[in-house]
Amino acid sequence: MRYFILTFVLLSAFSAFADVSDGKKIFTLNCRYCHSIGNGKVVGPDLRNVEKKYSETDLIKWIRSSQTDIKDGDQVGKGLFEQFDQVIMPDQNLSDAEIKSVIAYIKFTSENPVLIVSPAPQQIPIIKQKMSYYSWTGLILILFLIIIIYVIAGVLKTVFRALIVEYSKNKNKS
Repeated sequence: MRYFILTFVLLSAFSAFADVSDGKKIFTLNCRYCHSIGNGKVVGPDLRNVEKKYSETDLIKWIRSSQTDIKDGDQVGKGLFEQFDQVIMPDQNLSDAEIKSVIAYIKFTSENPVLIVSPAPQQIPIIKQKMSYYSWTGLILILFLIIIIYVIAGVLKTVFRALIVEYSKNKNKS
């Protein structure tokens, strides 16, 4: 009986470690660009102790498709979306088991701050719902400059053709 209990405890510990290990891989590939665990806000919120703030069911729904959750009327999700500059969190094509392993990893890392994962150093493109005034102004300015360059190139082409024709006439006269 003692060996059965010991075997059960060891298998449970190994299973929990496997969940944390799988969760770390998934977090590293999908989450760390926008989230940290204990290092503060990146693009999205810091996820330290997130499992204490929200139920596992809510986290699974949110991680799978935050925008669907917001459209379904989730006021907490809507508040987070607005608090983080309306940056859209991409939908995650993950199974419940994979999302639970990410939650297990976040919980483990939250409880063991020595192992806190920092966000990735490089920046990634962020899809925003709205373009700012400055983005539109910059885009219009670039288009205007392209048109001016195109017009100047056309005028220069015409001038050079006229010069070549004039040069040819003068050369033939001499």
